[in-house]
Amino acid sequence: PLKVPSVEHPAGTRAARGRSARSARRPARTAGAAAAAGEGTGEEGCATADTLVDAVAIAPPPPRPERAAVVLSAERARQILGPEKYEPEAAERLRTPGVSMGLAYTQVGGDLLFIESSRSPGSGKLVLTGSLGDVIKESATAALSWLRAHAFELGLVSSAGQDLLNATDVHLHFPTGGIPKDGPSAGVAICSALVSLFSGRLCRSDTAMTGEVSLRGHVLPVGGIREKVIAAHRAGLKHVILPERNRKDIAELPSKVLKELQFTFVTMVEEVLDLVLLAKDHAGDSGAGEPRGAPKADEGAGQERGPTALELPVSSPAAGGVSTPLCPAVI
Repeated sequence: PLKVPSVEHPAGTRAARGRSARSARRPARTAGAAAAAGEGTGEEGCATADTLVDAVAIAPPPPRPERAAVVLSAERARQILGPEKYEPEAAERLRTPGVSMGLAYTQVGGDLLFIESSRSPGSGKLVLTGSLGDVIKESATAALSWLRAHAFELGLVSSAGQDLLNATDVHLHFPTGGIPKDGPSAGVAICSALVSLFSGRLCRSDTAMTGEVSLRGHVLPVGGIREKVIAAHRAGLKHVILPERNRKDIAELPSKVLKELQFTFVTMVEEVLDLVLLAKDHAGDSGAGEPRGAPKADEGAGQERGPTALELPVSSPAAGGVSTPLCPAVI
């Protein structure tokens, strides 16, 4: 089958199906019109109802002419479907520090949620833009408060008493401002964007995340996991970071998604940062290398494994961790 993922954004599934159906009907209509033109429409082709009944009763139906199969090439399909309306952009968006990739839930399915941050001289203000609701604004404020309290531990300031936002304003922007956004589950992505901004380290372009963050740095469970993870898989990502308490939700995912995605379950923000932030020597490639804290491909090879309740391609952070539309997007 011809795959056309860039013809329609996944949220427009019904429109994409309509375009696919159109590509199948077009050759049939063309062949039908050609056949009708060859048969003629003169009076000699007309007949009364009684004549038709008699003809059907007496004579067998004429054999249907054989027609050659219609082959729909990729080039012809592109002509019928029209220009591309959606282009994957994860790798392009994450080429500069201060940008992270979260996951959102909408009434028409899941989607990627990019969070962009920048800083400028100022008085320590936080500016939020992107058609945001009250809950997501509170989530951003909590994430920034956690970051300020742990800036020295993260190596973002030189002394424990130094304020991260001393004479600095921070701007967080959620693109696609025409779509209202609300919900608590962008907390981990906001923290990642802010640490990326102040440390100069890129976020991985093959990794998306979701989860609420508390002031103590705990990653709390969120909803819409099935839709969010399917959106990450559809976008070609390789790794998804989820709250530990959402581990049970991946049992609802299609087997193809479970097979092709790597999952890591976390309970603390520090675990997320270790997984998603690249070292500065990878600044030229935001998808290079393995995520920090993720298992290597050959790790555990040849070793016996005990039985597990659910065999899934799941990894956990290293020691210490136990680890949330054109209608409104619930993040």
